[in-house]
Amino acid sequence: MSLPDYYDILDLERDATLAEVVDAYRAASAAFASGSRAAYSMYDDEQLKAIREHIEVAYKTLSHSEKRRAYDNLLQQKGSGNTPAKGNNVVYLSGIERKQPASVRYSGAHLRGIRKGRCISLQTLSELTGIHARQIQAIEEEDVSFLGDPEMLAQKLAMYAKELGCDPEEVVDTYPLLDRKEYQ
Repeated sequence: MSLPDYYDILDLERDATLAEVVDAYRAASAAFASGSRAAYSMYDDEQLKAIREHIEVAYKTLSHSEKRRAYDNLLQQKGSGNTPAKGNNVVYLSGIERKQPASVRYSGAHLRGIRKGRCISLQTLSELTGIHARQIQAIEEEDVSFLGDPEMLAQKLAMYAKELGCDPEEVVDTYPLLDRKEYQ
């Protein structure tokens, strides 16, 4: 069994400060809270409970200096560098499959919630898709200034969706920016 990467779970760099750990924990907790729009259609209640438990363990480890030091030593012994190897990112929830929604509208926030739920950092997703991390962030923030033309955005969304295990066609068809006038 591989060691879960708590930094990826909370979407943090290895040198994150305590304040950054707390902020990341709050964001992850909000993304997977009961009634969260980002996760409601992707996971059932039991799966959300398991995800929240992993977030809690990651936070309790990384926010406690002695536990974090011991954990970092374990990571180093296991050969985990600063970023996981391409295609070998730690997905601690590998046994949790998302439920298939009847129809989902994929907003940037929804996609970010799915990515974080699958414990995939921006950097890892960038390596897997070949999309620059800033462009992935722009997709999640729905920031049109970094995304290029609609055809290019649709291609990037399809690659993003495929890596997350979502239906690329459904993501492209429902992503809000592709419907906005400023993008046509």
